[in-house]
Amino acid sequence: MLNARDEATLTFIRNFYADNDYYPTLRQVAEGIGLSRESTQSVRLILTRLEREGLIRRIGGVPQGIRLVHP
Repeated sequence: MLNARDEATLTFIRNFYADNDYYPTLRQVAEGIGLSRESTQSVRLILTRLEREGLIRRIGGVPQGIRLVHP
């Protein structure tokens, strides 16, 4: 079950991809949902929940390694 921050993160990722044709970095996600650029650990936790729900997948070792399952 997603909370409001999870939903906001998923919406940000979708909109960022639609606007730029590439995926955001962890820092861009943090800024996009109102966290500081240094809050990458918080973003990782949110992304883990989104991945468990099957909404995204992540590619390790890639700066923009977030992928929407259904863009």
